[in-house]
Amino acid sequence: MVEMAVEERLLQVLGHFFKYDPISDKNIMVHEGLFLCIDRVVPTDKSATDTDFKYMLHVVDQQGKLSFCRAEISGDRKIQLMQQQSTLMWIGDAKADGTIPAWQFYVANESEIPALKGVLTKALYETNTREIFQR
Repeated sequence: MVEMAVEERLLQVLGHFFKYDPISDKNIMVHEGLFLCIDRVVPTDKSATDTDFKYMLHVVDQQGKLSFCRAEISGDRKIQLMQQQSTLMWIGDAKADGTIPAWQFYVANESEIPALKGVLTKALYETNTREIFQR
């Protein structure tokens, strides 16, 4: 695994974090009053180039000490922003037992949705463009 360091925090919004439970077909509250962050991260390896960055979704407590979820932003993450409901949803990485977690973050302040949409668009565009050129 490559060690990564936050180069830039592009966005930080307050809200509530949920995990989808397929058995009950409901979103279960994980914690209230957390920050959803979108970070640009780079490898800590000295041989890394300028194009070795990634964008990450990161859900942390308000003190920034406890991490609840971290996921790389990529085209296959199935990220969906539902503006009317002030909700961002995404799929996590597959677990060893074959389950695939799904997450939902409810943004507390509706006025932050346009900024979230803009940063997500930038991150997905740059990520998808880089993936196309690396093929």
